[in-house]
Amino acid sequence: TIPKVELQEQLRYQERQLQKGIKYLQPPPLPPNHVSRQNLLEEIATKLYQAALDPNNSGTTLTITGAPGFGKTTIVTSLCYHPAIKEQFTDGFLSVTLGPQATDPIIKLRALYNLLTNEQCDINVVEQKIRQLTSSYYRNLLVIIDDVWHVEDAVPIVKAFSACKIILTTRMNDVEQYIPFVKSLIAVNCQERI
Repeated sequence: TIPKVELQEQLRYQERQLQKGIKYLQPPPLPPNHVSRQNLLEEIATKLYQAALDPNNSGTTLTITGAPGFGKTTIVTSLCYHPAIKEQFTDGFLSVTLGPQATDPIIKLRALYNLLTNEQCDINVVEQKIRQLTSSYYRNLLVIIDDVWHVEDAVPIVKAFSACKIILTTRMNDVEQYIPFVKSLIAVNCQERI
């Protein structure tokens, strides 16, 4: 027989899996007339997929840099529809856009926590609660932090989702030097305007 404590843990896990199935987060929609950049998309998908398969490589942050209009957001959105990426990230995709005048990142974290749990969370513990969720239940979640203009806006989100794979789009070069707690970083630079 299974010990009572272990059985309770299994039931909680199964219940959480059912909830995750209901809360599977779909990728953002592609723009209607997007231009496919298949070579760049395959390069990024391969790097992300390899990082996701490495059990010692939790917390990978992939940065996509480029000037305005170079298609960073569209590339990341297309990536969410790539068959290997959809297969790997079975818990879905979370996407948050920051921009030049980003809302307080803690408010963004509370909204993301609410999206994952349907619960409200105190601002003083939201980062910790998300870390607990992602290390226990949402291990195959891809987090997209789009349009980072100021590193300080992204840092709390990257820290909270440190157990997940993260894609960060930005106009800033060398963003990795400003986020020192990132365990592994893959940088891709979009050099051509579409």
